[in-house]
Amino acid sequence: MRIPIAFSDPQSSGNPLVLAADLGGTKTNMALFQHQESGPVLLRQAHFPSAEFNSLDDIVRKFMGKDPMPSRICIGVAGPVMKGNAKLTNLTWDVDQERLEKSLGVEAVALINDLEATAYGLAALDDKDFLIFPGKGNDPGNIALIAPGTGLGEAGLYWDGSRYHPFATEGGHAGFGPREAIDLELFTYLHQQYEHISWERVVSGQGIMNIFHFLIDVKGEPCPESLKEAAKSEGAAAISQAALAGTDPTAKKALDMFVRYLAIESANLVLKMKGVGGLYVGGGIPVAILPLLKSGEWLNVFHKGGRMRPLLESVTVRICLESKTALFGAGWYGMYHMPG
Repeated sequence: MRIPIAFSDPQSSGNPLVLAADLGGTKTNMALFQHQESGPVLLRQAHFPSAEFNSLDDIVRKFMGKDPMPSRICIGVAGPVMKGNAKLTNLTWDVDQERLEKSLGVEAVALINDLEATAYGLAALDDKDFLIFPGKGNDPGNIALIAPGTGLGEAGLYWDGSRYHPFATEGGHAGFGPREAIDLELFTYLHQQYEHISWERVVSGQGIMNIFHFLIDVKGEPCPESLKEAAKSEGAAAISQAALAGTDPTAKKALDMFVRYLAIESANLVLKMKGVGGLYVGGGIPVAILPLLKSGEWLNVFHKGGRMRPLLESVTVRICLESKTALFGAGWYGMYHMPG
């Protein structure tokens, strides 16, 4: 069953085209949508390595080729959007709405946070697109959304009694809170490198790398040189693969710590939003480590909320299996919330 997102009617007559983009620190997904009676229809899509381009303008032109530009473009960006401008958290260049409109010659460009786009994209998904852990309750209410990938995104969906209204947050950059002795050791290790230790420092691809190096450098855990070299070139993916394959105990410990931190911060987000309407887990990492999330330990840690344990146990958790949810959300937002 699709969740009811609050959308306006199509903002123009006919069958308008919308270019949607999900701009991330690692890659940029793009798609062209056209309005039909059944909703936005995907015409074509492609993805590009973000760091290989000097601007979003260049990526858009590469995607469109010789085709005419659509009248509107909606971009989900991995970072805060302030007055039509976004400085990308994990890229060296920024995105400006007015500059893009002039550079590309389009009528309207909208920038929204990538997790806000993901929240809108939930309107396009069915139960088959999720791994579902049913909670003990079924009361309607706010929804919490968390997504670890290159960084850590967090968002919410406010429930008005009949529809959901997505909104962005930068909760992934809130301060990391150690819970056990080893967490304090990790905090101390990271504090030698960073002034501010956010949840993103431990619940993201970068976070897996940080935990992995902490275990080697501070805890003295063994690690073959081959894995160290693979981690340098492939990043967190090499550590995750070694952990899931059972070929390296240090990689497995790093992933176990990552999973525990993801559970703790997911519970924090649900409690702050009173997210009895559900917890949605997006991002590329959860899908890649599904066996660890299915083991039961993740839910066990998620439910450890002290006096709020009954509330957390009532929450249904849905892990999103669709990698392009943010792209769909940008398309739907462009179709139903933008003039043109």
